[in-house]
Amino acid sequence: MAGHETKGQPALAATRTAAEPVRIMIAGDSITHAHEGDFGWRYRLWQWLARQNVPFDFVGPYTGVDAPLAVLPPQPPQPTESPLVFELKPDYPGTGPYRIPWGYAEEVSKDFDADHFSTSGYQARLAKEVIERRVREYRPDIMLVLLGYNDLSWTCNGTFSPTTYECLDQDLPEQVLVRIKSIVENARKGNPTLKFAIANIVHRTKFRDDITRNTIRYNTLIQEQLPSWSTPESPVYLVDIASSYSCGPDVPCPGAFDGLHPSSLGDYELARPFAKVMIENLAIGLEGASPLEVPDLATMPRRDLSPPRKEDIRVEGSPMGVKLTWTRRYGILGYETAHRLAGAGDDKWEVHRQYRNRTDVVASEAGIEYEFKLRACYGMTCENEWSEIVTGVSTRSTAPPPTNIRTVSTSDGFLVSWSPPENKAGKWNITQYGVGSTYPGWPMWNIFGSYAQFGNITGLLKGEIRSIRLATWTDPEGGSIYRYGRPIVVGGGVPKTPRALKLHRTSNTSIKATWGQAEGAAGYLIDSQVPGHPRKPPKGEDIGVIGIPGQEDPIIAYTTEQNIDIPEHIRGQHQICVVAVNGELESERICALIGQPSLKMGVKDYTRSFSYWGAAFPAVLLVGTWLVMKKLRRRKKREDGGGEGVALT
Repeated sequence: MAGHETKGQPALAATRTAAEPVRIMIAGDSITHAHEGDFGWRYRLWQWLARQNVPFDFVGPYTGVDAPLAVLPPQPPQPTESPLVFELKPDYPGTGPYRIPWGYAEEVSKDFDADHFSTSGYQARLAKEVIERRVREYRPDIMLVLLGYNDLSWTCNGTFSPTTYECLDQDLPEQVLVRIKSIVENARKGNPTLKFAIANIVHRTKFRDDITRNTIRYNTLIQEQLPSWSTPESPVYLVDIASSYSCGPDVPCPGAFDGLHPSSLGDYELARPFAKVMIENLAIGLEGASPLEVPDLATMPRRDLSPPRKEDIRVEGSPMGVKLTWTRRYGILGYETAHRLAGAGDDKWEVHRQYRNRTDVVASEAGIEYEFKLRACYGMTCENEWSEIVTGVSTRSTAPPPTNIRTVSTSDGFLVSWSPPENKAGKWNITQYGVGSTYPGWPMWNIFGSYAQFGNITGLLKGEIRSIRLATWTDPEGGSIYRYGRPIVVGGGVPKTPRALKLHRTSNTSIKATWGQAEGAAGYLIDSQVPGHPRKPPKGEDIGVIGIPGQEDPIIAYTTEQNIDIPEHIRGQHQICVVAVNGELESERICALIGQPSLKMGVKDYTRSFSYWGAAFPAVLLVGTWLVMKKLRRRKKREDGGGEGVALT
């Protein structure tokens, strides 16, 4: 049967001959591209169309899903001196390791017409530049578009909030809508009669408030403005996937396996509104056809999340430390790995999510033994059962990190410079450096590479505090451990001096230092010095401080307290000193003497000659009070001719 007519428009299929099926191009990002082991909403739509007895043909340059991540060691960051491939080739990645020709769930029919134009990470701002060429090449009659999420989430033209990490662009939804409209306009240059079914943007689990807010705003805008994009020859219809997708920031999310990308249930929930528009607006489908039924969640297929067997897990030393690899089960793309020092307690496991079947522990030196275990995950769900524990020893052999790190705050960012590590006889083939910055305490680092020994970071907000660290990258060893530079306050000046430094003994070999907050401080450097020999921190020496005895680099603190391990033999011989810093700008130093085990810590500020509370203070107070009272009594006797002393209250 041919498609039925609707709203006075002849059925599209009726305008084609049996030899000319309706050509449909689907343009999208990872939500459409799908991952290994997925059915994908494109497949569910194909199944529905196949039941409508309407000749159709999915068209586009690609056929498969997003490729699993390659099993690689840690990779160096993209150097700023090299342009991003995305900027050079807007339709990148088109071929190569970023996609595979198939990769769907094993139950997917081999007859599936899988052609499409979707790429994980794709954005409307890139698609609009190449869509005319793609339309001319593949000659679609209908274009289904599901783009915009990555534009809303990752194309912040302004900057991110230092406290909420939100994009501060106020008009980002409007910008994204302009890009989507450009896709329509540019595609028409390739086919003036092209028909469009354009989706709004799905809601995801809570991630950043600006994404939630901008998604709501964008969906309102596209509903209001999209009808005006239609022409008599080239109609444009809205596909409301946001209403059918069972996911959101404040509701359960069975439709997305990871809080965004469709689960087996979500595939149906995305395909259904496209089928509905095809019936109601594009005149495709059997007369009276149901758009597409969404099965019950309980009937959805589930993935095997049993842990890898011990014989499928391998631990080896590597130049950066220790590497853990394992045999990956088809369709399982995520794992949790846990590692700890050999023999450590159960509370010492450090757990990380992995999206390739390899993880590397970056060890500080060779010879350290670690224990590992892992378990399989599907999105946000990880099976409770862990693998058996395996062990491995670090064989770290990378170059040292850069030296002489200097950081300077600017009005909208910071400058950073450094020197190469010592490289006797050209032992290391240094290829580049890695520079990272983040908000203190935030686990995600903004990292860039550099062939030079200088970086200029701009576009930050005044008042932002940034931690900064650097690594040396060599071939073939990889990246060094990080060395931290002084943190900065964007647009800040010289910080005030900390106050009220106190040392609290926590054991025979450790203390806790506390002090008052210093205005304008990006952080605090903690070092030591010999009493009576105060000295300015030497500029350009590592990160500019002397360091704690027994530790290679000094401590950087971002709060007003710090636990410090102190060798017992230096008690009474060294002071702990704190200096507030903003890059190269620094306050005066405040120091406190490390006391003996039987005492609390006596403290003194050698720059201000100001006495602080210490173990001797009660005795000094009592003796001082007695002397004052004695002096007053003598004076009173002289004035009164030997009368009674005056009691002080």
